[in-house]
Amino acid sequence: MVLKPTNDPLEVMRRDAVAAARELQSASEAGGTQPFQAVRKLQAQIRELAEVVAAIPISFADETVGGGFTPNGSWQTVASLTITAPDGRDSATASAAAMVTVAWSAPAGNAWPVVSARVLIGGNASVAIPLARGIQDSGSSVTALASATLMSARQLTGDVTVAVQVAITGWIGDGTQSASFSNGVPQVSATATFSP
Repeated sequence: MVLKPTNDPLEVMRRDAVAAARELQSASEAGGTQPFQAVRKLQAQIRELAEVVAAIPISFADETVGGGFTPNGSWQTVASLTITAPDGRDSATASAAAMVTVAWSAPAGNAWPVVSARVLIGGNASVAIPLARGIQDSGSSVTALASATLMSARQLTGDVTVAVQVAITGWIGDGTQSASFSNGVPQVSATATFSP
C-alpha cells in the first residue's frame, strides 16, 4: 500500500517507526531481505565458531625439582606440583615423568638398601620402580649412586596434582640394615590437557 505524502511531523515519526518495525520483523523471519539473511547467516557462523573454539582442549605443563631427602621404610613425597584446571574445563588427561637420584653408603658387610620411586597423579600411584645402582666396593664400604626415570599417565577431573615418592622397599643381604644417604635429587614434570 502506498501512503500519501505528508508534512505532518507526527505522521512522519509514526511512519518511520512502522518502517523500522517492519525491517526488524523482516530480519527475524526467514524470508527477510538479502542483507538481513546474510547478517543472520554470519551470526549463526559466529555462534558455531565460538562452540568449536570452546571445545578445543587446552594444555599446560609444569616442572619442579625437590630438595634433598633421606629415604626410609615409608613412602615420602619428595617433589610435587599442581596444574590448576581452567574455568569450564574439568576433564583432564595428565602425563608425568620423574627422575630421582640418591647416593648411599654402607659399611662393608651391611645389607644394601633397595630404594624405589613412584609417581602419583591425582593420588593414584604408578608401579614402584627400584632405583638402579652403580655400586662401588672399596673394601671398607659400599657406595652407590641410585637413579631411575619414571613415567605415568591418568584420566581425571579437576586440578592435576603430581608427586614423586621414594622409600626403602627392601634390603639385599643379611647384614645390618643401615646406610647413609646424600645428594637426593627428585625432579618431576607434568603435562595436563583439559577438555570441557
